[in-house]
Formats: sequence, C-alpha cells, structure tokens
Amino acid sequence: MRKLATLITTAVAAGALAAPALTFAATTAGAATQVGQTQVSAAAQVKAARALTLSKSKPGSHWGQAGVIVTAKSKKKRGKITFTVAGQPIKEKKKLKKGKAKFQLPSTLAPGTYKVRAKVKGVGKAATKVVVYNSSLSLSALSFTVSQSANCSTSDPVLTGQVTFKGGHPSEGYVDAYLNGDIQGGSASPGYLTFDSVEAPGAFDFGVCDTLWDKVKELGVGTHNVKLLYTPTASYAEYVYSDMIAITVVP
Repeated sequence: MRKLATLITTAVAAGALAAPALTFAATTAGAATQVGQTQVSAAAQVKAARALTLSKSKPGSHWGQAGVIVTAKSKKKRGKITFTVAGQPIKEKKKLKKGKAKFQLPSTLAPGTYKVRAKVKGVGKAATKVVVYNSSLSLSALSFTVSQSANCSTSDPVLTGQVTFKGGHPSEGYVDAYLNGDIQGGSASPGYLTFDSVEAPGAFDFGVCDTLWDKVKELGVGTHNVKLLYTPTASYAEYVYSDMIAITVVP
C-alpha cells in the first residue's frame, strides 16, 4: 500500500621612463587601493545579499498544479516589498510582516524556468529561479458508460492514456484512480479505486473487465467522477493528475 505522504583600468604615468622607481611605487599603491576597494565592494554586496534572501517551498511545480511558494526574508521588519516574475510585477501587493513576505506562483504559468526577484527599498534586491515542469496526463476520453448487467468483455470501454513527466515519457511508475479526486492519503484514501503500471513511453490503460469499471459499477446507477494520478514512485513525493473523468453507470 503506497502512502502520500530550491574593471580594473591600468594607467601608466607619462613620466614612467624618466622615474621608474617612482612609477613602480605609484602603480603598486594604486593597485593596492583598487584591490582594497574591490574587496570592500564585494563585502558590501555580500552584506546586502544577506539583508534580503529568497527561499522556495520546492525547486519547481508541475504545469497546471499549485505553484511554488517563494518566501522573502528581510532585515527590515516592516514595509513594502515588490515581487516580479520574469520581469513582470505580480498584481497582488505585498508587505513585510516581521521581516517576511511570501507569494505563490500561479498554476497557469507555462512550462519553463522563471526568474523571481524581490526588492525592498532601503535594503536591496534578491533573486531566485523557479521551474515549471512540462507534466500532464493525456487521456483517450473524459466520459465513459458502463453497464451493470451486460457482459464486461463485450460492453466495458477501454481508457488509454500517456504520461508526460518533466518533459519526458516515463517507463515506470503508477497511475492510480480516485473517486471524486480524493487523493489525500494515496492508496489509503477512501476514494482509492485501483491502479495501473506505466510502461514506455509513458503508456497505461484500463481495459475491459478492469477493476476500475467493477469498482465504479459497485457505486450504483448514475454518473461518478474519477481522477487519475501518476506518481513515479510509491512514496508519492511527486505526482501529476488528470482532468476529471465522468463514468456513467447504467443498469
């Protein structure tokens, strides 16, 4: 039973040939000054970076699902904070509360890598990258009819599908079926019906006389909603789900 559980410019003095010793001393002093300034500048940048940091709830999200939550931590405890995604400011206005502010990327973002930036006046800027994976379950149909009385071998439909996970088609994993999309608890969920193993290239099917149809028939005459979920491992650490499927049971 499986459970469900981020310029240096060099200048040479005009009198270099006439006074090599002085020129050497001046060049050395200038270089030392520039090195010192560079070190101070680098230290200032590091300090500024630590004054505002960004963290992610996870490295990425799957297309169409809840987006990654980005949390900003600032040395400034109160005030406005501006978030941008791919250079575009988010519509929702955010404020720091006890030095923190967060927002969730929308589920409508197309697959790709997005740079998220945050800016707090008087503190500085910070940035991080978030991935939206190209993942989905494509199905042969979204509505089916099954009969309680007819022979399953001649009346049951066949549901086929293909998994796309992080841009590829997996050769292993599981596709579970859940009544009303109740996936909480994984295979321990009250809504769990059955599963099918995935084979290359991401293919799966629920054929005639399959347990899926038998389980739905047991629910009685009427239309029942079922959602499919793909998980690459039994841990349910990551998953992708389908659109809702309507299965109508007739006498």
